[in-house]
Amino acid sequence: ILGYQKKIEDFSFLLNSHRVNSNFFNFWESISHPKVWFSGFSSLSGRSSVSVDGQADSFQALGQQLLIFKEEKLIEDVRLSRVSLGKEGEIEFTFNLLFSPEIFTP
Repeated sequence: ILGYQKKIEDFSFLLNSHRVNSNFFNFWESISHPKVWFSGFSSLSGRSSVSVDGQADSFQALGQQLLIFKEEKLIEDVRLSRVSLGKEGEIEFTFNLLFSPEIFTP
């Protein structure tokens, strides 16, 4: 019985410490500009830092997306780390975002 109790406690710990990623993607959809597409996400394990690659129709749309990020209370820091012009005139970019840890809590 004590062996099973230990396994249950270990499993409970794992469930309670798991970040709820579905919260993040629902949130992300709600703050995405309609003329901006995101093509890649990378995260530092155990941290709330995310690097996001994407494309925008114009510099205006990219600027508006930046403002949306800066006004969002669950985003603690925003950095536009790369901007370039794509082959067909689209704006390619990378944002580095630091999220409040509460975005990943149930």
